[in-house]
Amino acid sequence: MPDDPAPSQPSRWLDRLISTNRGLALLVILIAGFLILPPLGLHPFFTTDEGQRAYPPLEMLQTGDFAVPRLNGQPYLKKPPLLYWLNAAVYTVVGAGEWQARLIPALSGVAVTVLAAFWTLRLADRKTALVAGVIMAANYMVLFNSRDAQIDMPMTAVAAAAMFAWGQAMNRHASGAPGAGWFYAAGGCALALAHLYKFPVPYLFVLSGWVGTIIVLRRWKWLLDWRPWLALALSVVPVALWAWVVVARLGPAEVLAVWKVEAHRHLVEARPQNTGPLWYYAVRLPAAFVPWIALLPVLLTRSYRESAARGGVVHTHLWTSVAASLSVLSLLDSKSTEYMLPATPPLVVLLALAWRHASATAGVGWMRLLGSGRFLWLGLALWCVVAWLGLPLQTARRSARYDAREVARVARELRQSGRPLAALRLTDTRSYVFFYLGGPVVNLETPEEAMQFFERHPNGLVLTMEKRLRRLQAEYGDRLRIVAQSPPQAEVFLVELAGSDGGRK
Repeated sequence: MPDDPAPSQPSRWLDRLISTNRGLALLVILIAGFLILPPLGLHPFFTTDEGQRAYPPLEMLQTGDFAVPRLNGQPYLKKPPLLYWLNAAVYTVVGAGEWQARLIPALSGVAVTVLAAFWTLRLADRKTALVAGVIMAANYMVLFNSRDAQIDMPMTAVAAAAMFAWGQAMNRHASGAPGAGWFYAAGGCALALAHLYKFPVPYLFVLSGWVGTIIVLRRWKWLLDWRPWLALALSVVPVALWAWVVVARLGPAEVLAVWKVEAHRHLVEARPQNTGPLWYYAVRLPAAFVPWIALLPVLLTRSYRESAARGGVVHTHLWTSVAASLSVLSLLDSKSTEYMLPATPPLVVLLALAWRHASATAGVGWMRLLGSGRFLWLGLALWCVVAWLGLPLQTARRSARYDAREVARVARELRQSGRPLAALRLTDTRSYVFFYLGGPVVNLETPEEAMQFFERHPNGLVLTMEKRLRRLQAEYGDRLRIVAQSPPQAEVFLVELAGSDGGRK
């Protein structure tokens, strides 16, 4: 791949700017930061997922228990704790808020952009590496997920680092160069961090590239190499130690009960809403990579394949990482766009190499057009509009429909005045409410428990959603009053009893 001729008519000012690796890294960071960082605090939390990542660190700081994440006082073991720990550190330094909870994912988005650039630099020149950075930063999945208080982008950054390290290890192994073991070890360390975000999902992407390369190149003896197997085994140690501490703290029975409930929700209850056809990702990839996906046909040309053959192990590792991981994901019942995030860095490297090949190919009009600087700058301009106008407007409209901050503010003030407050089944649907409450309240699971709460606390208040509100209204009739409510889509209600005796009708 590096044997391709350099693109013609280079931009002198750009060449001077990226004449060093430091300059390249700085420019990529500036581009990614410009696209990702500014809108972080423009809208409130309005999704359950954001609440489930932003709120548990608050309870960690309040209780001093950093081993067991909790959501409204209840053990919350849905995901490993690394993002909670990092968010707790951010809250300690700069306070708790929307942009603070989204800072780690945003910085992870910038980091994975730099990684894509320097991954490309191992195969091509700095201008091509810059193109990879632009393509990585300027696509829907990275922009959207980097601005969300979620696990997917931080997990993608370290999982991609593991994939990169293992690709370098296999390349050194194939060429007989020293250092393969160190790259396997570095990949194992990155994989261990990825597991502390979302175990065991990172295995899929690392194993896809490793096993795929072995199968395509028929390097069966690599399966007998103890180094990658040891790295895979040791990568589980940190998350296993955390699980051991949690079991020791809560007891096996309670941990098993919590995980059993989560397994039922995700394998039974949540499956219908996340199912998709086998071509689910084939539709979303082009949509996320407009206009860069137009470079994909370059990868299929004979001239590119002949050039890519010189890339050997590294190039095979790139395309097998993408193809194998997305194929496995497509076969799963549960699908979501963010699941394919770790497959995007190697795809971005391939698209950048396609741009380089197109820009250096003479006589083919459509390839010269795709390899032109005009195509690159027009694409970047399009995504600047999307990043600064399209996504913020879309998010603002959605957040306005699901904004429950006012209900939480009223509930918080009344609780501070001495009124007992409880939440009826909000942890799995409107967890972001607890962030704005500022701390845990009495947790209720059924309307019957809410009735018992009113019996014990006639002046009590209950936060709930419409379905359970109807059950309470059927029981109490006109005596149940709505103190505050969110917009209709959020369906969050704060209710009380009109009388003081707590009796039912």
